[in-house]
Amino acid sequence: MKTRAFHKRGIAVYLVTCLFVLLTVGMPVRAAEADGAATMTLQQTVKDIQIKAEPEQSSDTLAKLQKGTAVIVYGESQNSWSRIEYDGINGYIESSALEAYSAGESMEGLDEEFDTVENETERTVDEHELRQKSKRTSLIWGTVIVSLVIAIFVVGVVSVLKKDKTGES
Repeated sequence: MKTRAFHKRGIAVYLVTCLFVLLTVGMPVRAAEADGAATMTLQQTVKDIQIKAEPEQSSDTLAKLQKGTAVIVYGESQNSWSRIEYDGINGYIESSALEAYSAGESMEGLDEEFDTVENETERTVDEHELRQKSKRTSLIWGTVIVSLVIAIFVVGVVSVLKKDKTGES
């Protein structure tokens, strides 16, 4: 009888856990959809403008942007304002101050910048891997040394105990 009750309780716990996992996994998807993340675009400002905390002129100014500044736009909100992100700042800009982002005529400069960033990234990754390897090597040698010290200590204790047992002085 106890086994059957335990089995039923286990099934109930399993079902509740599965339901919790399904609800938890589904939440971020709904939050992203409600947040408008699916309509994200890259645009640039057509004039000097201020990022506002709320979609209204009287709202607090979070930052000032110059003409031609690239921003991520998450969609248009009420009253022709667009929700944007720039350099970690989330706020609102009048939609009329935005246009599609243009890389300009000089793609060579952009290619050079991408190459520079790629080289810096590779160098950073290589340095990180070297530091990790050094940490692992230090950990291994530390473990070996501690193990040897413990082994020497144990051999000494066993040796003393043997001498005491055999009656040697």
